[in-house]
Amino acid sequence: MRVRTIAVWLVLAVACSESHEGGDDAGSTAMDASARVDASARADSGARPDASVSGECDVPSECVLLPESCCGTCGAPTPDDMIAVHRDDVDEHQAMACADPVACPGCVMELDPYLIATCRAGECVALDLHVEALTECTGDDECTLAPAQCCACGLLGVGETIAFNPERGSLNALVCDPVLTCPPCAPVFEGLEARCESGRCIVATTGG
Repeated sequence: MRVRTIAVWLVLAVACSESHEGGDDAGSTAMDASARVDASARADSGARPDASVSGECDVPSECVLLPESCCGTCGAPTPDDMIAVHRDDVDEHQAMACADPVACPGCVMELDPYLIATCRAGECVALDLHVEALTECTGDDECTLAPAQCCACGLLGVGETIAFNPERGSLNALVCDPVLTCPPCAPVFEGLEARCESGRCIVATTGG
């Protein structure tokens, strides 16, 4: 009788243990399902981290090119001293770059139109088009002129113009937002022409 009682208790103990293990699995499954629903809801809502925190972006117009240092070169970015930040993060970057007060030189340098900030793979990046595939060429006929700024029109000078090779890619994709309608005006490159020199498209003055 005693042996039979012990056997019954063993059976009940095993059954109870299996019941709790199954309950844990069910709870875990329910939690996983809930997490998947929450993640799906966030994805459907288009939620993403604050772009100003890490330089994340959706379109090129959200990105701004700045000197990485406090003063830059006469206030301008250069190929060796440039950074692209989200437009909401400009003040924060400048405050960090100039954390130690310095006296910047009182000079002004014209901006290089070939240095741009764009949005690539969801991140603001600084590009030097002088060395990008977009400006590679083998002859003058491969190069064309375009405004350095999206939708720029009217008479444009050397500092507002880029020469690039359309066969190597799209300049608009780098400087313009995907869904954008420009005003009904056209850029005018009077006195300028696109040339291929040393394997790169450049902006030159006609007759120069």
